[in-house]
Amino acid sequence: MNSFHRHLLNAMFANLVRAVAVLMVVVVTMGLPEFFAGANRTESLEIAVFLLLVFEFVLPLGVLLAALFSISSIARNHEVTALKAAGWSTARIVAPVAAVGIAAAVILGILGLIAASNGTFSGGGAAAETANYARAAYPFSCIIAVAIGIALGVTRRERTRYQGFLSAFVVLVAFYVLSAAANALGKHGWIPPSLAGWSATIVFAGVAGVLWWRAA
Repeated sequence: MNSFHRHLLNAMFANLVRAVAVLMVVVVTMGLPEFFAGANRTESLEIAVFLLLVFEFVLPLGVLLAALFSISSIARNHEVTALKAAGWSTARIVAPVAAVGIAAAVILGILGLIAASNGTFSGGGAAAETANYARAAYPFSCIIAVAIGIALGVTRRERTRYQGFLSAFVVLVAFYVLSAAANALGKHGWIPPSLAGWSATIVFAGVAGVLWWRAA
């Protein structure tokens, strides 16, 4: 690994840790009082499960923000332009950032397998099937998030961090809204569970593909 990739990997990891930490604090601050209202404060295992669910929820957004900030930083310094002029492809430039996104997807996949082994989504019917398909699709949101973050960072280098954050926030909110709507339709049997669980992932994979094509 060359010095540029080490620098970019360190920046991506630092941005990811900061983004996930801030997002978890925000979500926990909003949800913890309600959680404690119906739970025994001594039940540390339940608290750990709650925090794990929060981590799963915010990780894709954290990956998107980290990728966006890391890439936009080097883009504003014209490092991307210089490297492309030297013959580097976009994929080669952003390889460390993409690797972190893939690692995050693997982590979500492992957590999903743990949840499945504990029977979190066991049972039958459209609701359980939809939940299982959604759980299987969810890890790919990290890969899609990092692809979108990279593309936005490369193509929107003139934007401020606030504007970049707003773009990332809008993208992830749209993903969660579409996912929730599709899951609701699947759980009520109005669309097939497989389509309900995978539709948001498929749609935003297409969005990521278009953005990548423009950025390449």
